[in-house]
Amino acid sequence: MNNNIFFISRIKLKHKLRGFINLITTIFYIFFTTVVLIFINACTINHKTNKDQSLQKDYTPTWVFNKDKIYHENDWLIGTGKGITIEAAENSAISNLAQQFNVDINTHRNYNEIVSESWSTTPQNNFDKTTKNVTDVLLSSNVKGIIGLIVDNWTNIKTSEVHAIARINRIEWGRRYSEIISENDRNISLLLEKSNTRELIEKTQLLNSAYNLALLTDDLKNINAILTPSTKSLNLSYGSSISIFSKLIETKKEMIIYVEVSDDVNGRLHKAFTNSLNSRGFNTGLIHMSNYLLQVNLEMENVTYNNTSFEYVRYTINYSFSDRDGKELFSNSITDREGDLAYTQARQRAISSVEKWISNDGFANDFDNFLNNK
Repeated sequence: MNNNIFFISRIKLKHKLRGFINLITTIFYIFFTTVVLIFINACTINHKTNKDQSLQKDYTPTWVFNKDKIYHENDWLIGTGKGITIEAAENSAISNLAQQFNVDINTHRNYNEIVSESWSTTPQNNFDKTTKNVTDVLLSSNVKGIIGLIVDNWTNIKTSEVHAIARINRIEWGRRYSEIISENDRNISLLLEKSNTRELIEKTQLLNSAYNLALLTDDLKNINAILTPSTKSLNLSYGSSISIFSKLIETKKEMIIYVEVSDDVNGRLHKAFTNSLNSRGFNTGLIHMSNYLLQVNLEMENVTYNNTSFEYVRYTINYSFSDRDGKELFSNSITDREGDLAYTQARQRAISSVEKWISNDGFANDFDNFLNNK
């Protein structure tokens, strides 16, 4: 009886041992397989990385060491540059390219921005479909502010130095610049012709638009003279931007604006508005001499806020610019606050803030946008 029990126990133990061995074998197999897969994957990634790095080390664009080989000077106008960042390298390349045009790149970008904004948004300037096509070229072909510019860069991974090349295709963009210049010349002439029959303020706007477009076109003509030397002697019907500017100045002198400020403080706001207008070439004078009216109203009120030791003044300034018949041409309103230890000082701060707003990015900016048809 005891022998049978012992025999059965041995059989059970044997089965358990066999099951344990199988479990260990399975775990080892899974572990081994996982390790092998990780190793293979790591080798693959390392090989790919080394291969990519090798390709990057071996690949240097031809233009870096021999730009004339792929961008021949008869077909391309080129500027190159280097820097520790992509932006620095590209700006250097563009600056070197622009030097060949005898054009200040920052000023040119500004002209382009003004014309692109006002020309594309003002119905009176879009004379026909052809003009719109040229506008589309102006808006869609600008890289860093230069029409037709292409910029590439490459980084040397050994030195981290960035190389850049800026270029314009002489053949393609020489032709397109000529088209744009011709179209601009026609539209400037139309603006000048239209200005002859308009009231002073609209005449000023039209002349201002013509002047801005002429500034840009003068620059385009200088660029095209380098792209296509045969265009250097090209004469434009509007003459030059200088001649249009003279007409603009004479027209502004004919305008007399009466400035009326209610609730002024010792004449400070009246002086600020007058100086802003005079600095832009407009005359200011008495109401019986004027043909335009600028009406301004200033409101200030004391405001108390909890959890602060400061006293605050909220101020609102409203202004309206109208013609002699009372037709409002444009208006605006701003509200803000200033604080100090006492209301008296807070009010002085408010007046100073309004004076700065008139002279800088407030009224002055609004009036410039009005003249630029924005």
